[in-house]
Amino acid sequence: MNKQRYKPPERDLPSTRLGRMRDEVLKLRRELEAEQARADAIQARRLGGTTLTKQATTKVSTR
Repeated sequence: MNKQRYKPPERDLPSTRLGRMRDEVLKLRRELEAEQARADAIQARRLGGTTLTKQATTKVSTR
């Protein structure tokens, strides 16, 4: 008897409800991370220090 491994249905398709939900979660997570990076940069500017984000290293000059 030939035993075949059980393959679960394809879940990575955006056409499935689960796939759409996962895509939405990933999109929201990206937006949240961008928002937090902006907030961190603003806070660092207020404190007059340097900020390190994923995009670039910014030196903020103080007077």
